Amino acid sequence: MHSSTSSSELSVRFPRLTVSPAVILLLAIAALLLGFEVAARRVVESRSKVQSTLNREYAEAIQIRQSPGSNLKQLLVIGNSLVGHGIDFEELKRGLPQQWQAHRFWVYNTGYTDWYFGLRRLFSEGSRPNTVAVVFAGLHWYTNGIRGDYSSQYLFQTPDLLQIAAEAHLGRTETANLFFARYSKFYALRADIRKVFLNSLLPDLPGMATLFKPGVPRLFTDEELVPLLTRRIGAYRRIVEAYRCNLILIVPPIPPPNEEHQQAIRIAARNAGVQVVMPMSRSSVPAGDFLDDIHLTPAGASLYTAKVAKELSAVLR
Repeated sequence: MHSSTSSSELSVRFPRLTVSPAVILLLAIAALLLGFEVAARRVVESRSKVQSTLNREYAEAIQIRQSPGSNLKQLLVIGNSLVGHGIDFEELKRGLPQQWQAHRFWVYNTGYTDWYFGLRRLFSEGSRPNTVAVVFAGLHWYTNGIRGDYSSQYLFQTPDLLQIAAEAHLGRTETANLFFARYSKFYALRADIRKVFLNSLLPDLPGMATLFKPGVPRLFTDEELVPLLTRRIGAYRRIVEAYRCNLILIVPPIPPPNEEHQQAIRIAARNAGVQVVMPMSRSSVPAGDFLDDIHLTPAGASLYTAKVAKELSAVLR
C-alpha cells in the first residue's frame, strides 16, 4: 500500500512580512543621511583645498614629538586665517634657526575659545611640540564666539562640549548641534557646503550679506582689556606648560585701529610671563599691503613674515 502525502501537508507557511510606511521612511532617511556622510568624507574633503589642507595639517600636528637628546626642536603655529594667509609659511621655515622644524594648523574664523579647547585636544591626542606659537590679533583674544559645528568636528573633545556650550551661551538646539557635528562630517560641514552652493548660484550674495551685519560692536580701551587678556593668555600658558611646552604669541597688524590693541596684548603677555613677537603695527604697513580689513596681501605677508622670522628666532629656546 503506497502512502501518499498531500501537497498541502508538505507546504510550510511563512508569516507574511509587512513593513509599515513609518519604517520605510526611517530607512530612506537613514540611507539619505549615510549618503550625505559618505559624500562629505569622500567628495567634499578630497576636492576642497581648504579641507584637504586642514586634514593634512591636523594629522601632522598630532604626530609632533619632542626628540630627547636631539638638537631638533618642534614649533607648532596655530590660529586662524591670519596664519593661513598672513604668514608665508615656507618663508618662515627658511628664516628660523636650523634646529627648529615648524608646523602649522589653522582654522578659518576661530578665536580664543576655539583654540583653548583645541589646544587641549591636540595635547590629549599626543601632540608634543617644544613651543606653540599662537597667531591672534587683539579681537581674537577678547571675543567669546566659537566656530560652532566646524570647531566641534576639528577642535573640540566630547567631554568639553557642555562647558563650551555654557561659555558660548548656546541654547539646547545649538548644544545638540555640537554633539552631532562632533561625529558627523556632513553635519559639521553643512553650513560651508550650503555657502559654496549659494555662492555658485548667487555670486553677489557675499556683498549682499554685508547689508545685514549687526551694528558696530562695543569698543574696548586697552586698560579695560588688560585684565581679561592676562587671564586668557595665562590659561593658554597653563595648558602648554602641563606638557613641558613653551608658549609664544605672534601678533599681526590689522587695519581697524580699535581692534588691534597691541599695547594691551604686550602688557597682558608680560603679566602672564609669555613672550610676544609683534614686529609691525597697522601704521607701519603700507596701505596697499592690506587686502581687506584684516588680511595682508601676498606682498604684505612676505614683508611681515621676514620680520616675524627674525624676532621669533630671537625668542625660541
